[in-house]
Amino acid sequence: MNQAQNQISNSLQFKDNPRKISGSQKEQLTNHLAKFGDLGGVVYCRNNKAYVGGNQRSTIFDGSSITYIDSFTTPLPDKTVALGFIEWNGNKYLYREVEFTTEEFREACIAANNDGGDWDEKVFQALWTKQELEEFGLNTSDFENLFPDQEELNLANVEFEPTTGIDYMKFGGYKIPLSDIELAGLNAKADSYFSLNGTLLGFVQSLLSC
Repeated sequence: MNQAQNQISNSLQFKDNPRKISGSQKEQLTNHLAKFGDLGGVVYCRNNKAYVGGNQRSTIFDGSSITYIDSFTTPLPDKTVALGFIEWNGNKYLYREVEFTTEEFREACIAANNDGGDWDEKVFQALWTKQELEEFGLNTSDFENLFPDQEELNLANVEFEPTTGIDYMKFGGYKIPLSDIELAGLNAKADSYFSLNGTLLGFVQSLLSC
């Protein structure tokens, strides 16, 4: 029988988690947790009479009952005044009520959607296929360079130098494929231009004049 955990340990983090967090993002998350509490689940602000977290969940949970398990006459440091759960589809989901000021509410709305870190593209490419990610509900349009079509790879291998991936340069309505070596060359030109001029303003003009 698997043993239950009695405390949280960062040693149990999934080593291949595709979501990574930088030092500054971790510091920001720490500050937001202390200031606003956990904004996961559904979080209702009594003062603003609106959800600060879980707005999308509320459309699914609409009409479901709330069971309160604790309440606080004096708000906790993170402004929590009540805790409970929502019963939906035979399961229980976290519910919390807070008393944020208007300014805190506005900040918390952004924090609720911005404290998740960034995707680690190398983990995506190594452990998942494009089909799997799309089946799991992830929009892969932002990761096109990780999963080029075989036709694009064949074109790069035949018409240009051998390459393992395709990246894209986008402007206007165009999406231009770049091979590994082309991208490295473009970056080298940008670095050289920046070191001489101190700004990339005018870099495109320098390429057009070549």
